[in-house]
Amino acid sequence: MFRLGYNTNGFKGHPLLVAIAILADIGYRSVAITIDHHAINPWAPDIDEQLSAVKRLLHRKQMRCVIETGAGFLLDPWNKHQPTLISAAPQGRKRRLDFLKRAVEIAACLDAEAVSFWAGQPADEVDRKQARTWLVEACRALCDSAERHDVALALEPEPGMLVESLSDYARLKAEIGHHRFGLALDLGHAHLTETCSLAEVVETYRDDIRTI
Repeated sequence: MFRLGYNTNGFKGHPLLVAIAILADIGYRSVAITIDHHAINPWAPDIDEQLSAVKRLLHRKQMRCVIETGAGFLLDPWNKHQPTLISAAPQGRKRRLDFLKRAVEIAACLDAEAVSFWAGQPADEVDRKQARTWLVEACRALCDSAERHDVALALEPEPGMLVESLSDYARLKAEIGHHRFGLALDLGHAHLTETCSLAEVVETYRDDIRTI
């Protein structure tokens, strides 16, 4: 079942609970919550209280949610979207993976439809074959976490990243081979990377799509 939703990135001027309430009141039935400093910061001392409040509001407003993990400076205040699952430094890769596993736990608490994430852009000094090995290992570990918590994963192909097209996604999915691993489809990105129509994209990948 598809539900029309909106993302909290478009409501950065509002507290999270207020944003969700507004979206519900104007007719949206789902919300993509980007974990960030101001929205379910996973390291906040009151994280449990935050999650309880969000869950109560979603239930009261008959809303579902997706957890998104693309906050710009949550993991590194100096470098946007860093570190990634394919960063050169092993401690950076671990920090991203630990964050995504925490996102899975948050998603389970909120009965979220999926956790959306992306591969990351390989640095010039990183060999792409090595980066792919790191990515596959991380995705398999994340799938194990998703299995334990009964959560769906949705990888978003993005131009310029190691996984930038839907064919890249399909190859990665085949290599990972886990039923928790699905697709976050950005129609704007697909318009740039795919040669077929968006209708054909949706038809081809409809069984993989966890969030659009």
